[in-house]
Amino acid sequence: FSVKNLHKDMRLAKKTAKRELPQLERTLQTLAATEAAGHSKEDFISMIRLLED
Repeated sequence: FSVKNLHKDMRLAKKTAKRELPQLERTLQTLAATEAAGHSKEDFISMIRLLED
């Protein structure tokens, strides 16, 4: 599952959420950083690799 698609789905989850979800916010930040680093077409595991660096 690509980072791009996961990011899209998480943005939709945020839009439809009925309450604040702090972990979702952190996930969205990490996904945005992963995409900005050029990994949008890679598997979502690239998020972890980015955090490890």
